[in-house]
Order: sequence, then structure tokens, then C-alpha cells
Amino acid sequence: MLGFHSWEWNQKVTIRVKTPDGERIGSAVQRVSWSESPSWARLGDSGGWFSDELAGEAAVVEVRPGKHLFVLLKSYSEMDNLKIFAPEKASSSTLTGGLRAQFQGLNDRLEGGVEAHDIPRALYPQLATFGDISNSATVQLVMSG
Repeated sequence: MLGFHSWEWNQKVTIRVKTPDGERIGSAVQRVSWSESPSWARLGDSGGWFSDELAGEAAVVEVRPGKHLFVLLKSYSEMDNLKIFAPEKASSSTLTGGLRAQFQGLNDRLEGGVEAHDIPRALYPQLATFGDISNSATVQLVMSG
């Protein structure tokens, strides 16, 4: 009624890696929370836009014995979310119904949906591995989106 909106959903993140010994798959579940405050509630930079929280574990896949690849948690901007979950709208030169309405509709769809989406390579989260899995100081960045 006052213009505050919130959405929550769980999402499963799956990584597929082709290795010389075949495809390896790993996944994890993450919790997403989005909230929107109305423009009239502006206090400094805080009103009138969206904020989000992402919680969960990194998806991990064992690419060869003792060698693991981790997909680190990544929260996406509103426009990146459109590119992933509504590419037909994100590629449009004009967003109908206003940008705020597009994000609200997207979050409504994500909150109640079960559809799968591929993440474009340019938006991949960071991938990391460890020289020694028991020593966090040996983390090595494999790829950054």
C-alpha cells in the first residue's frame, strides 16, 4: 500500500565442467532477498530503489581427484538480472511499462518460478580453486566474470 515491496526465493546454482574424463557437475542452493522502497522514502541514497541480499554456499565441483572448482556467490545488478532472466527485455532499446515495473515483474516471476536460466559468459561469477583445500590462503582465482 505504501510502495514497499519485498521478494524472497531459493535458487539452485549448477556448474558443469567438461574434463578429459567427462562432464563433472556440482551445485548449491542460495537464498535471495530483494526489497524495494518507494521514491518518497528517500533518505540520502537509500530510498526509491532496490536492494538485495544473497546467502548460501559456493557451488563446488570436483574436476579431478582432490582438485575442486568453486563458483563464488555473486549478486547481480538490476540490469544484469534482466540480461539473465529476461534477455528479450534487456536487449530491447525501450523498456515498456517503466524500468521499475520491469524489475517488479521480474522479481514476481522469480519468486514464484522454477525455470532454469543459463548465465551469459560475461556475467559468470568468480571461479576459484585452492592449491591446498585445507588452507584458505592458497586460493587461486581461475576466472572472473
